[in-house]
Amino acid sequence: MTDKDYIQLLADSLSKKSYLLDRLRAKNEEQRVYLTDKNLTTEDFERIVSEKDDIIAEITKLDDGFEVVYDRVKEILVRDRSLYKEEIAKMQEFIRRIVEKDASVRVQEKQNYELAQKKFKDVRKQIREAKASQKMVNTYYQNMMRQSAVESSIYDGKK
Repeated sequence: MTDKDYIQLLADSLSKKSYLLDRLRAKNEEQRVYLTDKNLTTEDFERIVSEKDDIIAEITKLDDGFEVVYDRVKEILVRDRSLYKEEIAKMQEFIRRIVEKDASVRVQEKQNYELAQKKFKDVRKQIREAKASQKMVNTYYQNMMRQSAVESSIYDGKK
């Protein structure tokens, strides 16, 4: 590969990262909708988290590859800056967009985290209430069974 190919590879990597950040923002929005839905199922939530994990893994792999390639051509970019002026400007624009998207993703993640905490708190409350209701039903049933036993022992069988 030529130096120009490596520099193009850097630009392509930044372009793909920008695209993946757009997908991650869309998944965050989908997650927000699910977290505000009263009928959220654990399967839906786990699916979205899994899809987000896959996207994040791709971004991490891209970042690692970018660093390796950048380390290889860093000196060339500094030395022949005027020769690669257009490519450098293109990459700087991608980086500017990526930074904005990354900040947006972080805000979404924070908001979704807070929504998830609230959702889990509500679910725990519903579980406690259901357990309390079940306990009341069991107590009522036991009391009724005891009362039936008492009534039958007092019952006078004479006619």
